[in-house]
Amino acid sequence: MVLIAPSPPGPQSISEEEHRLQLDFDFSEAQARQFIDGASEVPLAPVRYQQALEDAINANPTAWRAWPRTTYAEDWRETVAELPYPAWVLVGDKDPSLPPETQRDEAMPHLPQGKLEVFSGYGHLLPMEMPETLAEQLNAMAAQVSKSR
Repeated sequence: MVLIAPSPPGPQSISEEEHRLQLDFDFSEAQARQFIDGASEVPLAPVRYQQALEDAINANPTAWRAWPRTTYAEDWRETVAELPYPAWVLVGDKDPSLPPETQRDEAMPHLPQGKLEVFSGYGHLLPMEMPETLAEQLNAMAAQVSKSR
């Protein structure tokens, strides 16, 4: 199992300002840019930035607003317990939402066979910030799993 900048199974603490920004997101280009720029640590390639912008503008409003209204506060820790699978949790060390400390403290206890991989200099949007490096990492992980079988 590979989890990229995942939300942990327990309630997440977010600032009142971040909560308000999420609730008031209006799907405009300006707010989409603010969201992308705040979530990424490195400049995205123009084609990836455009894709992120289109994705944010065209997101389903009901799904988008579910997170700040209820989902962020849900507590699945007891249900999830400990997952008996090999797992890799990939996170950027500059992730403003779910930094490595959060992953270590809140996600990893549920993944006893898990490994936390921290990528220096990256934020929350790893697939867009470092697609080639991420693809190489995923290929290496797949090869490792294949060898263990």
